[in-house]
Amino acid sequence: MPAEALKPTPPEVPGGSPATKDVGESESINAWPEATAEAEFLASAQATGETVKPPAAVTVAVEVESSPLPALDDLVPRIPADVREMLDDLFRVKFVSVRRISKQALAHSPAKPT
Repeated sequence: MPAEALKPTPPEVPGGSPATKDVGESESINAWPEATAEAEFLASAQATGETVKPPAAVTVAVEVESSPLPALDDLVPRIPADVREMLDDLFRVKFVSVRRISKQALAHSPAKPT
């Protein structure tokens, strides 16, 4: 049996969607369009009267606290002793400095149910 006969074929989709496109190893179906393809799209959109606007730039205002940071020696006692012991046993954690991080760095997506 020839090797080509064993090659899987993509499902047939009406309209010739990307599922039927032969994609090479260096090419991706979700690849960003080349500059010429983008220019052609914009030109055809303008010719048909469509208005194509680039997405608005998102600017995020970051609050910067300027108050002085507390001393490390003042913060470590605020961590419960059993937690400090567990951190030391599991990770050999040593508290070495106090740093300020942005609120965005603390934001996280909700936990997914397992």
